Parts: sequence; C-alpha cells; structure tokens
Amino acid sequence: MAEALLATPSRKKRLLSKTFWRAFGFERRSDERIASVQAALDAARIHVVRPEEGLGTEDWNDDWVELTYLEEQPDLPRVPATMPDRPSSEWFKRVATQVYESEREVEYYLALPLLRALGYGDDDMAVGFPVRMNEGVRRVTKEADCVVFDGPGRSRADALIVLEAKRAERQLTEEIASQARSYALWMTTPFYLLTNGNELKVFMFRGALQADVNMLTTARERLEEDWSRLAQLIAKPSARDYKDRLAEALTRAVFPPDELSVAGDSGDRPD
Repeated sequence: MAEALLATPSRKKRLLSKTFWRAFGFERRSDERIASVQAALDAARIHVVRPEEGLGTEDWNDDWVELTYLEEQPDLPRVPATMPDRPSSEWFKRVATQVYESEREVEYYLALPLLRALGYGDDDMAVGFPVRMNEGVRRVTKEADCVVFDGPGRSRADALIVLEAKRAERQLTEEIASQARSYALWMTTPFYLLTNGNELKVFMFRGALQADVNMLTTARERLEEDWSRLAQLIAKPSARDYKDRLAEALTRAVFPPDELSVAGDSGDRPD
C-alpha cells in the first residue's frame, strides 16, 4: 500500500472499500481486523482521509477509502522553554560506578531512573507493555521492556519512547535495534532508546519506509557531558513537542477530497 502511494506524484490515492480490504486479504471486516489494518497504516505513515468517521465505517461495495502518505516531518527536536532540572554531579557519579548484574537491574537501576531524571513520572512509564503487531499473516503480542507515554493514557497517540534494556554482557547490535524499532513502528513512537548499562543509544524513528537515525551514542561515564544533548532529544518536554509537531505535519498532509488523486484506480471501480 505504501509503495503504491509513493508511486503517485501526489502521494494520494483512493480505492473502493472492497478493493482496499481485499488488498489486506480480508473478504469481511471485524473490529480486530479494522484495528490491525489501522495500526499497519499508522506504522507506514499512511493517513485515512475518508471515511471521516473512521476506517471500516464505509459501505463495502459503494464507498471509497481515501489515503495520503505523510512525507513531511519536522526538523530535529528543539529545546522547549521549560526543561527538567539537570541531575546533580553525585547522581552522575552514582550512575557511572553502579554495577548491574542482570538485564532487570539495568532496567530498574539505570534506565528508569534516567527516564525520571528526564522528566517522566511513574504514570508515563508502562513496564512490560504488550505490543500488538503482525508477523506475516499472524497477529501476535510481544512485550516491550518499557513504553513511555505522555501521561496515563496508553494509546499510540500518547506514545513517545520505546525502551529496550539488555544485560551488560550484551552488545547493542543491529538485531537489538531492530527489535526496538519493531515496537516503535507499531506504537508509532518518535524515539527508541537502547541500553546495556554501559552504553546508551537514542534512535529517531523515521517511519516504515525510511532509515532511522542514530541521534546519540554515549557511555554512562560520559552521560554528564552528553546530558544536554540527551535531554534535547528525549526529555519529556522535547519528545512531547516533537510528537505534537509530527501530528501537525500529518494534518498539513491531508488535502480536501477533491484534490485526491484517482489516477491508476481504473481497476478499482465496480464492474
């Protein structure tokens, strides 16, 4: 679906409802299938313009599903006027010298205190959060170490960061980054954070069809000198501001229906 949108100059397309759903292999709709397809579209940065009442409310035979691809993204995170207080030198020294004997200790004694220092409260952090995703034709649920939200809500609209913690002996490989990225894709978080207790990596998630950007790699011994950069990226005011600007970019990408391209859809019309 994303490739078809990218092949059109306007990055817009409309399909008959039955053609749209059959493209996903469905001959009928259910609440679970609608939610699954909506999550896949969100992950691929595809916005449903119509039906305005929500995907799945349209008539199967006679109504259209109109789509647009969100190509525009904001610039890098900017520094909000209000930021969390910088931790004390004692806090940084404690982080630099702490011994972590397991993945769970890395998570609880480094990663979560780090998030709190970046302005997140307990209501923002969902430890062991279940993430529903597709693997081939199967719908599965996997558990992210932590998903960080803007407040107690647990919707994708509120999701800001995926955290993946590993034990100190594990290297932060591309495989581990790919695991975190898959959670970010299905939760639509703009960032994911990896740490093994010694090293920390912050990635900006750029969408299903674009390469992500490693925004910061640092060691816990360098955390004090790199703190300003880390806070600019993923402190709560920064991440929330960036997520809001992503939503604004999505709004700007939506054009009136009469501007939507119908080119290439001759096969989508009723016989």
